[in-house]
Amino acid sequence: MPSGLTLSLIQAQNFGSIYVLKKRFLSRFACRLAVFYVVIKVRFK
Repeated sequence: MPSGLTLSLIQAQNFGSIYVLKKRFLSRFACRLAVFYVVIKVRFK
C-alpha cells in the first residue's frame, strides 16, 4: 500500500475542504459587507 500517495490524497482532501470553507466564509462576509454598505448609504442620504 503506497502510504505516501494516500497521505498526499488525504492532505489534498483536507486542503480542498479548507479552501471551500474559506471561500464560503469570504462570500458570506462579502454579502454582509455589501448589505451593510447599502444600509449605510440609504440611511445617510
